[in-house]
Amino acid sequence: MQTAVRGEDAVLWAEGLTKTWDGIKYQLNGVDLVLTRGERAGLVGANGCGKSTLLRLLAGKDDADAGSVQARRGLVAAYVEQEPEFPPGSSIASVMYAGESPVMRTLREYDEATAALQAGEDGAQQRWERAADAMTTQGAWDAENMAARMIEQLLPQYAADLNAPCASMSGGERKRVAIASALLQKPDLLLMDEPTNHLDVRAIEWLERELVDKSACLLLVTHDRYFLEATCNYIYELDGSALYKHQGSYSQYLTAKAQRERELAQAIDVAKKQAKKELEWVRRMPSARQTKSKTRVARYYALDEFARS
Repeated sequence: MQTAVRGEDAVLWAEGLTKTWDGIKYQLNGVDLVLTRGERAGLVGANGCGKSTLLRLLAGKDDADAGSVQARRGLVAAYVEQEPEFPPGSSIASVMYAGESPVMRTLREYDEATAALQAGEDGAQQRWERAADAMTTQGAWDAENMAARMIEQLLPQYAADLNAPCASMSGGERKRVAIASALLQKPDLLLMDEPTNHLDVRAIEWLERELVDKSACLLLVTHDRYFLEATCNYIYELDGSALYKHQGSYSQYLTAKAQRERELAQAIDVAKKQAKKELEWVRRMPSARQTKSKTRVARYYALDEFARS
């Protein structure tokens, strides 16, 4: 396991994250993680190893048994769950504009200021002018056009009606709305759980381009190895409740993992041979009263434990 080092490019970091299943089985055990600007990372591991759990902890949707998660001041983060759920009565537009990023807050304030101006409320002109200035500062004027373009790519059947209710949508359609909403926030950090589930080839290729072109830091979980290869420049691997980091593409990670496993197998083989020799000595010297003898006994038990790992 590699120790995470936090530098000036860090956007979010976790220290000592520990999470158990039913209070017994470790999913995460003392995990350290640093996500940085420009990092597009895939999170891989066996089913049930804790990948979605780690995403939820980083997104603040769940609490760890131990450890902490901290973010850079002012960080804008977006999280796409594996099975998104929206508030009752939600429409595509209300979900798209519901985020708490500066862009979305500015857009909502502008809409409210415009309504106040049209209603002739006192001070509405000054409020509207401030809101219009903020729209320019935040680059929010094109948000509605961006939303329409995203829906055209992800849900073309709803492109003409962003007020369509989400309640009647399938799980796959809700996932597409959640992806569009997350991208519209212009986040500094994007956490995504199985983003390609239910997407067709056209939508997947569009999403690949969007993620590669964005400057946001990305951490995603997916079983789609082609998507990982196309989008990620780092791979994190959860294995045995520990986290390993590999720089490079998914194919480069597979090569590095195979080498790591070969080296580990070789080390275990050597340990087994050494443990066998020490065991023979221990059996010949059962009392082990002298300091040197105690040291060799301790060495045997250490080698035996490693060989059984």
